[in-house]
Amino acid sequence: LELLRPEELELLVVGTPELDFDALEANTEYEGGYDKDSPVVKNLWRFVKEAPRESQLKFLKFATGSTKAPIGGLGEMPFKIQRAGPDSMQLPSSHTCFNTLLVPDYGDNYDKLAERMGRAIIECEGFGLQ
Repeated sequence: LELLRPEELELLVVGTPELDFDALEANTEYEGGYDKDSPVVKNLWRFVKEAPRESQLKFLKFATGSTKAPIGGLGEMPFKIQRAGPDSMQLPSSHTCFNTLLVPDYGDNYDKLAERMGRAIIECEGFGLQ
């Protein structure tokens, strides 16, 4: 442990606070009929990138279980967006152990996606462990 400075050790243990969502988008895989050009996927990335920093952190915690990026940044993290059925009032959900976000097909309705995703990340509690 004496080989590392405290900030280097922290980076190894908890990850980096730098959040490059363009890198995460470029590294994302899509399943269930979605691809990078699906309207709901484009709206999701618009929502994330336009969100205030606090909401971006909540999104990341909701989707991955952590508010930090791994060493190397978000572009190094495996991430999937999966279709969770047809359009509905269902909130998005996630499998944090697998960094998989499940989103109903809200189509090109940005307002609905923003409202549903916003509610999901605000009400995210998980197991409540700190």
